[in-house]
Amino acid sequence: MECDNSLVIETILAGGAANSKISELHLIHQLLDCN
Repeated sequence: MECDNSLVIETILAGGAANSKISELHLIHQLLDCN
């Protein structure tokens, strides 16, 4: 899986706006796995 940090961050922000904390944490975990 390719890591598109800008897409991940954008999705985290969108998830935060939707109050989707579980998705936000999942995306952060994926971002950390990319490093």
